[in-house]
Amino acid sequence: QTLVTHSHVGAIVFTQSITASFLICARDPCPPGIQITSSADDFYNPFPDRQPFHRYNKYTIPAIQNEIAWALGEAEMDTEKLLVEVTRGQYCDLQTGTESLRAPFDEMVKFRTSFNEKFKPIADADVVMFTLGLAECWYDNVAGVYLNHFPGVKTIKTNPDRFHLHVLDYDEIYKGL
Repeated sequence: QTLVTHSHVGAIVFTQSITASFLICARDPCPPGIQITSSADDFYNPFPDRQPFHRYNKYTIPAIQNEIAWALGEAEMDTEKLLVEVTRGQYCDLQTGTESLRAPFDEMVKFRTSFNEKFKPIADADVVMFTLGLAECWYDNVAGVYLNHFPGVKTIKTNPDRFHLHVLDYDEIYKGL
């Protein structure tokens, strides 16, 4: 059986009744007996001083929808529009981190590709568990997607018309689920 979760707590809850063959684990270490496929050994990480595992945390329903649709090929991800230049020649991916996680464009494209690959096994999962987070979502007018993170004060000041805050109502959250 397969369990996909972005919550360490969720993994603990299910370990007594489900043997997981795949797990996206947001925290390391995961419970004993769980195979962690989102390991540093095969995950491209342009941030050598930071571990990428917590990048799986998704805080809004639209951000969860984006990641799954991109990973499964159900929606086209426009990487050039999604990545934001935060300083000259340095880009960030506001779906996976804040403006502090930056690297050259080509490195961020490789990181995003590796990240999407880690979400693909969700299609084979027996159980998918999400912990619902924020109703407040930042929308990127250029990329045409809701973000997972606050863009950052500097990024908003540099791109004043690019981002806006949207508070999801009950119906929007329900429909997203």
